[in-house]
Amino acid sequence: MLNRLVLLVTGCGPSTPPSATSSPSAAPAGIPACDSEAVTERSDYGSPLRCDLHDARFPRVTFEYTDPGASSPAGRDQTVVVRVGDRVVQTITEHVVSSAPGPPFVPRWANDGDGQLVVVTNSGGTGGIGMAVWRARTPEGPFVRGGELFGFPYRMATTDEGFTALYAHASAASGGYTIFRFDGDRIVGLLALPVAVADFPTASLDGTGPTIVNRATRCRLVTPNAEQTQALRAAKVSADGAAERFCRQGWVGRTYAG
Repeated sequence: MLNRLVLLVTGCGPSTPPSATSSPSAAPAGIPACDSEAVTERSDYGSPLRCDLHDARFPRVTFEYTDPGASSPAGRDQTVVVRVGDRVVQTITEHVVSSAPGPPFVPRWANDGDGQLVVVTNSGGTGGIGMAVWRARTPEGPFVRGGELFGFPYRMATTDEGFTALYAHASAASGGYTIFRFDGDRIVGLLALPVAVADFPTASLDGTGPTIVNRATRCRLVTPNAEQTQALRAAKVSADGAAERFCRQGWVGRTYAG
């Protein structure tokens, strides 16, 4: 699983938005908010969905989300139309392979500049969700595809160095953090850190090498690979002993603290 996380954060996709337009177009009326009960408590997640997303991070922007609904195992394309008033700034298209991906959202992450829009591309089962991260170049767009992540967006932490750590499950008693930062428009993966519940010594833990216990968490002292070593150095962090420094930080100890 942890290898998958590293691949996701380093596959950054195109450097420019797939499509955009400046021609005026009125937004359709009567569309529910993406965080309304009509959307969050709907029972048929495979049906077509249209909703609007508003967030204080982008006060003048409306994100108009359309999911055509599940039709085949091959998935389908979902779209997000970015509007400022009646002006269409950009249309974002992402392929989704989940029957119930959920609407997009605006996260708060460390070192995130003008912010980003996250489009869910896969439900990921119990391990997390697949996310395409679109980075804002200004508070009114346009947005640039910065990369992909996998994990639980509500299980984020900020490292002592100011990086973001995203948790994903491997099992009920183990998982891992993808530690990343933003470099301009790109998501840069720094380290994949395996963790497990300390009280379950038989819980599977990815990788090899020694472990340490931080409160309720057992954490693997992985050795950064060549790409991670370069990324850590570019972030002004020594790769030597990096895993141990991360493993001893408070957010790791709180992973399974309940």
